[in-house]
Amino acid sequence: MVRKFMIVAVLAIVALAVNAQKPVVYAGTFYKSDKISESHALQVRSSIVSGIVDTQRFDVRDTDSDKQLAAESERRASEEAMSDETARTEVMAELAAKYLLYGFITECDAVKSTTEGGFAYQGNVAYTVKVVETATKKVIATKDFKLTGMLSGGGDTPDEAITDALKQVKNQMKNFVDENFKLKAVILGEGFEVKKGKEIVSCLITMGSDHGVEKGQRLDVSVINIIAGRETNKVIGQITIQEVLAGDLSQCKVTKGGEEILKAMNDYLKIKDEDPANAKELQVVTKKQSGFKNLLKQGAAMF
Repeated sequence: MVRKFMIVAVLAIVALAVNAQKPVVYAGTFYKSDKISESHALQVRSSIVSGIVDTQRFDVRDTDSDKQLAAESERRASEEAMSDETARTEVMAELAAKYLLYGFITECDAVKSTTEGGFAYQGNVAYTVKVVETATKKVIATKDFKLTGMLSGGGDTPDEAITDALKQVKNQMKNFVDENFKLKAVILGEGFEVKKGKEIVSCLITMGSDHGVEKGQRLDVSVINIIAGRETNKVIGQITIQEVLAGDLSQCKVTKGGEEILKAMNDYLKIKDEDPANAKELQVVTKKQSGFKNLLKQGAAMF
């Protein structure tokens, strides 16, 4: 069993660490097609930004409400610089923003469908999200999204159907972040629980509330091998966060590969004792949460 005093000791060490500063993301302009109303475009943008905020991975700021950015925009207005995304990223860089989020909204309406009881509406939302790294001016993440049919939910009126569809936009943003901004940490070489001497069933990782992770977050476990003088990662198992204990500490349950993880941990601890400089800790990386699980969480009307 995991010894309580070991966890308390680790918590005490973690408490001394300085909280990690989250990267700043400015939510910029989301252009829309002419067929979309301003109110619907605003709703979609709001859902996208809210979804990014909910991941707790970033310090999200809105260009529409930032006074400093507004002043800078006005100063450059004569040059028409802010209409250019490249120039816009320069402004973001001056404001210490790591990323600029913007995109395009191409559809936001509801489709009428016939049912046994009469008729209903299903949401139809399509948009593109882009993330630019301000230091390099490079698009580092982009994806097209489209919500139609059962995955978009529905309602008795067009507005109800659109509102229901927008719930899924937040979930899509969570997956977008998990896919493009993976979090990495390590398994601690202490505080883990071994079952019958054969497999690790729980462990502690150096990732917590400072990183925006939460209970139920899934992570891959991998080991670093040296092949032909190069480091390679091999996934050997999977864990799920059971409890977030501190800013950079979480208790996890091993859901796959417990025996391999134990072997890798024993190898690591042995090398750490004999040759600390060459000891490679077990790595963990966040995984995308399936859309189906997100759908169940939202209680969408597909069942």
